Amino acid sequence: MAAARQLQKQHPRIRFHIVTGDGSTTLTRLERGLIDFAFVYGRLDPAKYQELPLPVRDQWVLLLRKDDTLAKQETIQASDLWHRPLLFSRQALSPSTHGDELLNWLQKPVNELHIAGSYTLLYNATLMVKEGLGYAISFDKLINTTGTNLCTRPLEPPIYTEPFLAWKKNQVFSKASQLFLQTLQEKFAIQ
Repeated sequence: MAAARQLQKQHPRIRFHIVTGDGSTTLTRLERGLIDFAFVYGRLDPAKYQELPLPVRDQWVLLLRKDDTLAKQETIQASDLWHRPLLFSRQALSPSTHGDELLNWLQKPVNELHIAGSYTLLYNATLMVKEGLGYAISFDKLINTTGTNLCTRPLEPPIYTEPFLAWKKNQVFSKASQLFLQTLQEKFAIQ
């Protein structure tokens, strides 16, 4: 967002339109030309997309109710979840996104886990967790749990994922999109 603010100071008529969605929906929009850039995780086809690594790391955590017995633990081990109802984002177990790292961490095939449901946006999962329908594995700091009956606990050993900005190869950008990409590349010192 700092790059967007910087660009808008230099070019006050530039407007930003941010669309939220899961990885699959976002890539479909990118492929169809409905958006210029996608903030994504996981592997993409290098023949179709260009990527700009972003200098952040997101940590995976368990979202659960504060009154749950697991909330008393400082960290969550894979074996803690083997027989509990789990809520995953729609793309979380896909090998093309996060599936490999989560399944490696869980140490169990999907068919041996109790998958209670899925979601496209974490907010929807919080509603299910609040009602006791399951535990959601997600990135830390996506949901503010202050003042709620929810909390998060880090996974042990920890899992981190690095996002990147992606766009279609040979994409013809508007002048505003060109300026935005140039600003990001300069900000992150990547050419």
